[in-house]
Amino acid sequence: MIKSKIILPYKICLIVPILTFAFVFYKIKKEPISIYTKKEITFKGIIEEMKIEENILTITLKAEEKLLLKYKIKSEKEKNTFEKYKLGNWIKGKGLLEKENTNRNFHIFSYQKYLQSKKIYRKCNVEKFILYKENPKIHYKIKNKIIKKVNRSKNKAYYYTFLLGNTSFIKKEVKESYLKNGMSHLFAISGMHISLFSFLILQLFKKIFSKETICYFICICFLFFYAFLANFTPSVLRSTIFFTLLFLKRLFSLKINPIFIYIFLTCFFLWYNPYFVYHTGFLYSFTISFFLLCYGKKFCKKKFLHDLFIVSFLSFIAALPIQINTNFEINIMSLFLNILFVPLVSQIIFPFTLFCFCIPLDF
Repeated sequence: MIKSKIILPYKICLIVPILTFAFVFYKIKKEPISIYTKKEITFKGIIEEMKIEENILTITLKAEEKLLLKYKIKSEKEKNTFEKYKLGNWIKGKGLLEKENTNRNFHIFSYQKYLQSKKIYRKCNVEKFILYKENPKIHYKIKNKIIKKVNRSKNKAYYYTFLLGNTSFIKKEVKESYLKNGMSHLFAISGMHISLFSFLILQLFKKIFSKETICYFICICFLFFYAFLANFTPSVLRSTIFFTLLFLKRLFSLKINPIFIYIFLTCFFLWYNPYFVYHTGFLYSFTISFFLLCYGKKFCKKKFLHDLFIVSFLSFIAALPIQINTNFEINIMSLFLNILFVPLVSQIIFPFTLFCFCIPLDF
């Protein structure tokens, strides 16, 4: 009986990933089914993301099914009107559906697959739409105030990237430089951000409340709200849920290996959305974190330079197949560049960005 109790978790830990990968392989070979079957549709939903680039308005709409709306702005007056729209607002309208074209060239970036990783299966070219209701929910009001503050800043590219996980404001040549140097993972909000936030919140509330459980509960609530601010990107959600599960493990004194928890969490994400395998941020975040979880404590000796090299080396090895698949080249120098840039970003740039946003120091 004792033997079976020890072996059972390992069997489950083997069976669940195998079933998950079989399910993912089956799903990605099939075209995702959309509830929208007609070419011309009427839509109604909540604005989740919104961006105006030149004369094109792009909206991610949370409707019966997520839609990517594209609208060509006809005048400056119309553009000024759209700039007053807020996240969470309800809009309705009509347009023509189209499916994003698949790649003709093998293994280049697929925008269609990227949209699928965000559970967006159809694009709608909008003919007309109207704003018909504002969202009274407090979390949307707070998010809109934060977005408004970010947009007013001269440093909004940094705030969007390091605080909200949105890299669309970073110049293309800068992103390509990070990609070629094997450091594009620094743009993803991950465990580094969550660790700093949770540390600051716990230190603050431990001085107010005597019970540690209350401090952790407040911290978890904040982290889920932060995940909402970052549009529930896989890396942020992974870090937040993993932090929560580790707290529950500690609270109830559960004898479960954190690696098992991490594996089941990864499988849960893939069951929820198999197309996450097309999301580069998901692949980097989950793979690198898994390697660090498995081998970090084994090789780290609590010596700063030694541990920094180990973390950089493990991250390099973990990211290697993803780097080859997405960029078709390996920069050996990235191993050493990460030793410089990981502490620079995690211990200087990111905390300073957070500090400047809160104060603010707009320079």
